[in-house]
Amino acid sequence: DVSGSMLNTDIQLVETFEQLINSFKVQRIGLEMFNVAGSPVVSLTDDYDTLRERLAYTKEMLKLLQDSSEISNSKWSEMHAFFAGAEVSVKDANLPSSNVGLGLASCVEHMGLNTNSRSQSVILATDNELGGPPSAAIISTKQAMALAKQRSVRVYALDPGVFNEDTMRSEPNVPDNHLGEHAELKTYSILTSGAYYRLSEKNIVPSIIEQISKQEATLFTGDSQYTVNDAPLTPFIVLAVAVAGLMVITWRLKL
Repeated sequence: DVSGSMLNTDIQLVETFEQLINSFKVQRIGLEMFNVAGSPVVSLTDDYDTLRERLAYTKEMLKLLQDSSEISNSKWSEMHAFFAGAEVSVKDANLPSSNVGLGLASCVEHMGLNTNSRSQSVILATDNELGGPPSAAIISTKQAMALAKQRSVRVYALDPGVFNEDTMRSEPNVPDNHLGEHAELKTYSILTSGAYYRLSEKNIVPSIIEQISKQEATLFTGDSQYTVNDAPLTPFIVLAVAVAGLMVITWRLKL
C-alpha cells in the first residue's frame, strides 16, 4: 500500500520483506504495490537477486516520495514513472485512494488459477484505510479476501496502525478507527486461514515463515497407506538350508 497514510511506514515494511526473502529458499515470490490501482513490481520468480535489487530500488523511490520537494526534475520523473502504475490513468474514474480490495484482488489474480494446488500466500502490508467512500470502490477488502479464500490463498496482514492526520503517523497502540477498517482487516485475513499482525509486534518474520512452512508441509501429508512387501525371508532361508543339506548328502553318497 503506497497511499499517503502508509508513507511513513512503507520503508520499514520493505525492510521486513527483505528479511522474509532472506528466510525463503526455493519459493517463488512476487511484489505488487497499490494505491488507486494495483501494479506489479516483480512478477512471481525464484530469482532472489532480482527481488533484492527491486526491493532496494523500491526503498529508494519511497525515500524520494517522502521528501519529493527537494529532488531534481530527473529524479522526480523517475519516481513518478515508478509509482504511475498504482494510479489510475483515466482522470474521471473517481476511484478512492488506498483501494486495498483492488490491490489484493490484483495480487491474487496474478498468481493464476493454481491447478497444481500449490501453497500460496499473500503478505499484505496495509492499514486498510480507504481514502474515499466505500461505495466508490470497485471491490471491497471483504470481497477480495473472499476471492483469496476461494482460491486457497492465505493472507497475512501487516498493519502499521491507525493513521493520525494531525501527526501524519500511524499509531500502533490504537485498536481501531471509527470505521472499523482495522478490525475488518484482522477478521477477514484470519478467515483466509492466514494471520494478522501489527507492525510493532516482535518476531513477525519468524512467525510468518513458520506458518507458511507449515502450510507447505501439509501438501506432502496424506492418509496412511499400507503395502505388502513381497520378500518371504523365512521360507527363503529354509529353502537355502535344505538345498545346502541336499548338496552335502549328495557329495557324501558319491564317496
